[in-house]
Amino acid sequence: MECRHTVSRPNRERQRAVLPSPDVLCGILDVLCRRNCAVRLLHLRAPEAAPDLLAQYKLDGCVWYLPDAALFPRITKLMRQCAIPVVVPIMSYTPADLSGLPPNHFAHDFPAVGRVRTDYLLGRGHRRIAYCASTQAGPYAGFTAALAGVGMAQNPDWNLPRVDDIPRRLPCLLDASAVTAIICDGGRNRIESVLRVLDGHRWRRQGELLLDFIGGALAEVTAAFPRVKVTAVNFYAHQEIGRGAAEALVDAVRDGRPIQSVRYASTVRPPTWSSFHKRGEMPLQDRTVE
Repeated sequence: MECRHTVSRPNRERQRAVLPSPDVLCGILDVLCRRNCAVRLLHLRAPEAAPDLLAQYKLDGCVWYLPDAALFPRITKLMRQCAIPVVVPIMSYTPADLSGLPPNHFAHDFPAVGRVRTDYLLGRGHRRIAYCASTQAGPYAGFTAALAGVGMAQNPDWNLPRVDDIPRRLPCLLDASAVTAIICDGGRNRIESVLRVLDGHRWRRQGELLLDFIGGALAEVTAAFPRVKVTAVNFYAHQEIGRGAAEALVDAVRDGRPIQSVRYASTVRPPTWSSFHKRGEMPLQDRTVE
């Protein structure tokens, strides 16, 4: 099977770093490399260049790769004017962006991610949970919604939204046995900060720690703190965003099938570091189709 796909960036950006989130890109290429299609991958900061780029070749479709949220309105306008199907994988957005997501998008369902992790801890009997993450993002909305579902409200004193809150405030919560579980969401620096605090505290023997999946780096980070037990990991199957977007685009080209937007949830499971990169090891628990 023939695969033809190109990645376009403005000239001034071509010497910069590689495209963000290679897992999403791997999911896209995993599909396209086995299909006979001519697809252009765009990663642009200036969407005004897109019509000219899409007109340079006879294309079957376009993947607009991980655009900034500020571009959503202009991408939506371009989609309506474009003669070929365009699909948009999205890695991050805020609750305020939700109503303005471009048509034909594939993204994480962040409120569902928050509900999944919270339901897991509630099911294990936890009612006092420290939240080491942004309280302005979608997962926190899912977290509070899950608590409300069992008649609870989060104590704001247990929220540590900034990384510098963790070394300053988390030890006090642990000393007072105020919380029985910790959710840590949001990147390597935050996770390292939480692990550093727990490494020197007796709480690590009795509490539960739920971390986000941050790729293969998570095993490297946790290996530096062998005394801290990670009870569970909230997996974000990034490749599924790319794979789902590419499959929807190919189906639209081949069958004329309309592209339906999908927002994926996630799954919580005990950590198994050796299986992080094996395909099929991170099943999605749910997905929302629009």
